Amino acid sequence: MKVKFLLFLLLISTAWSLQGNVFGQSKIIGGTNVEANNYRWMAAVLRSGTGALASRRFGGGSLIHPSWVLTAAHVVEDLSHEDIQIAVNVTDLRTAPTVIIRDIKGVYIHPSYQDVDGNLFNDVALLLLETPITTVTPIAYATSSAAAPPGTVVRALGWGSSSTDLQMVDLDVVSLNFANRVYGNNRLDSRHLPAMRAGRDSCQGDSGGPLFDVDGATGNPLLVGVTSYGRGCALPNIPGIYANVGYFSPWLDGFLAEPTVPFPDLTASGYGVEIPNNSTVASILNGTDYGLKRLRGGRYATRFFTLSNAAGSFPLSVLSVNSDLDSFAVSDKPRYVLGGSSATFRVRWRAPYSSTRGKAIANVTVETNDPADPLYTFPLQGRYRKSRSF
Repeated sequence: MKVKFLLFLLLISTAWSLQGNVFGQSKIIGGTNVEANNYRWMAAVLRSGTGALASRRFGGGSLIHPSWVLTAAHVVEDLSHEDIQIAVNVTDLRTAPTVIIRDIKGVYIHPSYQDVDGNLFNDVALLLLETPITTVTPIAYATSSAAAPPGTVVRALGWGSSSTDLQMVDLDVVSLNFANRVYGNNRLDSRHLPAMRAGRDSCQGDSGGPLFDVDGATGNPLLVGVTSYGRGCALPNIPGIYANVGYFSPWLDGFLAEPTVPFPDLTASGYGVEIPNNSTVASILNGTDYGLKRLRGGRYATRFFTLSNAAGSFPLSVLSVNSDLDSFAVSDKPRYVLGGSSATFRVRWRAPYSSTRGKAIANVTVETNDPADPLYTFPLQGRYRKSRSF
């Protein structure tokens, strides 16, 4: 008996620690199978390839526009558009004669997405499809953060981590005050939507999938949440946490108004002067040369660089911005650049401690979804002098 009790405590402790893991919260708890041809806009997020759908699926999403799928940021974080495919019009992943699969040409994570001690903020991302899906009606999404007040009955969908049949579960929206008391951190706000019902919950593998009001305001499904994270699965009196779609509607609207062709076209600049791609010589004019002044060891110099996307292009997805030398530290990396817009990042150079004077040289690489030039590289150079300690 004592061993069983200790095992029980261990299991409870483990469940309470499962916050904000890579998939958010095994299969939907207390759910039922969705009948074929229902919720055709439900999207399975797949690893790119040709294998079985069930073995490639790792998350969920919602088709909200013929060219756009909404999912959770933590599902696609650190993934390239080339790593992902989307499948809609499917409920049984084993037999999917009507499935529609699309490649992805852009991954756009909310610029303020954060994981703070397992609590996820602004956990939304958009996926731009290679070609539009015109035979499936997208789900409408909420335009107000108050679209699903406490007491609203909502439905979650997902395949979980083990089911091949799409499942659904009905939940009740609860107040943020209640959720904050349960989670004990007062961090949940209007960006979040908590929902629960005894013995029911979304769970691992459901992240990115929809939470929706079945009837909405017009009698049609209305997307109000994105499965984000939680504390265990269906633990008593502990709600799951969903990203509140209505809060993010202005951000979504902005993307859905963007063109989906032609391809993005990246230009980098410093001090307003273009930095040629694959350039090999740093220049004072564009800030890639940190100047003639030599810094003593440990001193810092900072430069800001701008990434621009050509007007009329679809949004540029910035996958990474990296320096190959630790002393040139890159920060404030943008996640995307809309067509006709720009975004900045900074590189702070720290002069090394040295017994002689010399130069520090690094290369910056910007990886994007620009198909013509996915890698944009340029050099950086800083001068240093003998340190006083030598």
